[in-house]
Amino acid sequence: MSGTILVFVEHAGGEADRISLETLTFARRLAASTGGRVEAVLFGAGSAAVAGTLGTHGVAAAHVADDARLDGYAPAAWGSAIAGLAASLTPAAVVAPGTERGNEVLAHVAARSGLPMAANVVEVTDAGSGPAWRLTRQRLAGSLLEDAALDAPIHLLSMAPHAVPIEEVGGAAPMIPSFAPAVSDADFVV
Repeated sequence: MSGTILVFVEHAGGEADRISLETLTFARRLAASTGGRVEAVLFGAGSAAVAGTLGTHGVAAAHVADDARLDGYAPAAWGSAIAGLAASLTPAAVVAPGTERGNEVLAHVAARSGLPMAANVVEVTDAGSGPAWRLTRQRLAGSLLEDAALDAPIHLLSMAPHAVPIEEVGGAAPMIPSFAPAVSDADFVV
């Protein structure tokens, strides 16, 4: 397992959405703890253009799905694609924004990979010190903070919205490696 943190980035109108940018800041902090780097995964029309801008948020590589069937929102297919990418990269964690889409897609990743998922995380401690990470999650619309442990070979978690302010770090445009996910027609059945 590498110390890489893989982030699912949502975007619209040619820009990454705000909660995805917050999630990238959160992921950079995790990557500092694991000794890894931040990579992103994007789906949909305009992904390549958005991916090219993510270097200012610390993204070293951005995987843009090369399959026109994935241009529209398809949570099971996107989850299958991310699960396949995670299996090949073996990152320390896959992190999604704590939006409806982010949580739904990450739940599909968890189901496909047989890994546990923690939603609405606001802080991770002990990342990189072993397979069990200590984390704090928001519960009951933020009125309760829960201490929990997530023990898995790849940690799946969504970040609670607005838990971390967006921080730009500057940097070169990320590498955009070819990413042709293996998805089947069954992944598109709703």
